[in-house]
Amino acid sequence: MSNKSSFSLGGLKKKTSAGKGKKEYPLLPDQDGEISKSVAILCDVKLKIDQLEGIKKIHEAELKGAAREFAFKGREAPGTVKAIAENGATVSLSMQNRYYGIDATSEGSNGEEIENPRITQLKRIMGEPSFERDMDREVSVTIDLTKFDPEFRQEIVEQLVGISEMYENQGGIVAKEQYKPKESFHLNRCDYYTEEQNHEINKQLPMVVMLRAKGVK
Repeated sequence: MSNKSSFSLGGLKKKTSAGKGKKEYPLLPDQDGEISKSVAILCDVKLKIDQLEGIKKIHEAELKGAAREFAFKGREAPGTVKAIAENGATVSLSMQNRYYGIDATSEGSNGEEIENPRITQLKRIMGEPSFERDMDREVSVTIDLTKFDPEFRQEIVEQLVGISEMYENQGGIVAKEQYKPKESFHLNRCDYYTEEQNHEINKQLPMVVMLRAKGVK
């Protein structure tokens, strides 16, 4: 299994001020009532947009779920499918070879470091040999240079890079570990796993589905 190391050097943190009471702002002058009308129209439109956004999310989730269902029933790599409405409007759904990483560990009930429950579930669903075959373990390092004297920051960066090169990225510096699927997982998942397994895997490791809608003019 390959380990990948990357450096994110910086991590500037913006200080937030202590909580304050609600501030009163001056009102815009509205001699002819046009400001009031604009406020009413804008708030009404925003409410309608928010409602439509909620409806949009519901139907997007339904279509994406149907696309995954279709893909997991087949024996080919998930790709792009299309749905058509009675009026001719179309939606294309692309099931991409793109997955978000899962942290290798999480905090237990007593504050101890334990294996991430999502990883535990994936090992159970896939089987440990298949998990080892299909998942890569990645190592990343984040350094907050603001904690160091500015005079020594560049030197620290150079030393870290030197240590990484010296040990050929074999774990000389470890801060965070994640698991991500290998490139071959997406291409072969429908051959390697049953429809039921793919649905269970998707609960822990969601497959990204991009949706594009085209209405009828």
